[in-house]
Amino acid sequence: MTTEVRPEGSRCQDECPVGTYGVLCAETCRCFNGGKCYHVSGSCLCEAGFSGDRCEARLCPEGLYGIRCDKRCPCHVDNTLR
Repeated sequence: MTTEVRPEGSRCQDECPVGTYGVLCAETCRCFNGGKCYHVSGSCLCEAGFSGDRCEARLCPEGLYGIRCDKRCPCHVDNTLR
């Protein structure tokens, strides 16, 4: 007889605390650049402008944005938080 361990709750109905995932929420999420971690598998949902398994890749070069990365960001680099 085996006992199945589920992520949270008797039917996996409860989400893990933010920043954790997996069985008993024992795994730590590793998403970058504001990516959100899926509480079951740890997959990252990236914010606009980022991609990659952990949202580590910027889609446009710094200072540019848009579908074709052809628009200049209106902020002055010295006055912008990173």
